[in-house]
Amino acid sequence: MQARERFRDLVGQTQLSWASIDDLIAACDASADFWDAEWLASALNLAKKTAVRKYIRELKDDANMPLWHSVVTVNEAGEETRLYKQEALFDKEDYLQVIQYYIDSAQRTMLMAETLRDRAMKRHYIEQLTLPWE
Repeated sequence: MQARERFRDLVGQTQLSWASIDDLIAACDASADFWDAEWLASALNLAKKTAVRKYIRELKDDANMPLWHSVVTVNEAGEETRLYKQEALFDKEDYLQVIQYYIDSAQRTMLMAETLRDRAMKRHYIEQLTLPWE
């Protein structure tokens, strides 16, 4: 069973309200077989990727805009790959790809807010909850 499936099973069996990341890790640690050998073998590489992504996000210009952006492409095997590029090296196509990414992200975020609002209204009898763009 993959780590994602083990995590889904673990949190499904554990009654946690709001939990910090440390609380979730502690719950995983308490499960004797959660961190299997395959996951542990990839943990260092995962930590490196996480650190580099964080460093990229932290690099900003004087206007507090990111110096690096990313796009998702599909490689020859049909797998999605995220690629990173400094904005200083962008051409017109790069700008169009990144702008579309932000448009898509905004649409997904708005849909999430609308869906959660609708659930709140349905499940908790909230009569009206207006979102800023409505």
